[in-house]
Amino acid sequence: MMQQTTQALRAARAAYMRVWRERNIEKARALGRASYIANKSKAVARMAQYRRDHRDELRAKNSAYHVANREKHNERTRAYYAAHHDQFLHYARTKRARKAGNGGAHTLNEWRAKCSAFDERCAYCGVARKLTRDHDVPLSRGGTDDIANILPACMPCNRKKHTQTAAEFRCMLGTNE
Repeated sequence: MMQQTTQALRAARAAYMRVWRERNIEKARALGRASYIANKSKAVARMAQYRRDHRDELRAKNSAYHVANREKHNERTRAYYAAHHDQFLHYARTKRARKAGNGGAHTLNEWRAKCSAFDERCAYCGVARKLTRDHDVPLSRGGTDDIANILPACMPCNRKKHTQTAAEFRCMLGTNE
């Protein structure tokens, strides 16, 4: 009997709050935002603790979901990759520089600006081809991944240059031609 009374009171309170929110939507949103901001750190800590306590259950649940929805997941992943192809390539190409640990970094927008400055042409042969990032001073010789050390180069020139500096490579090109 007491449980039914408690449930009835909770249901009445919930109905009252729904009506109040509908009538005071802006006030409710403001209160919700304020409450979220005030309690965000506690909520984040609580969720992290929950994940630690239920790690195996969550892994099993996620694994089961991916097995059941593999094609749907793969389709979403392919669509996302196609929409963000440049970002994936940028990340992959700068990973090697981070591993070298020589410092420096450049953004995708800086790379695009550098290519535009060279009129989308190779810095060495001047041919308009698909461009790759070439380090003026190679990473293997202590060069950084800073945009000042990056030149747009076509793949044939980048491969021929190998571990030479840009000045050494230009001299070699001058003697070969």
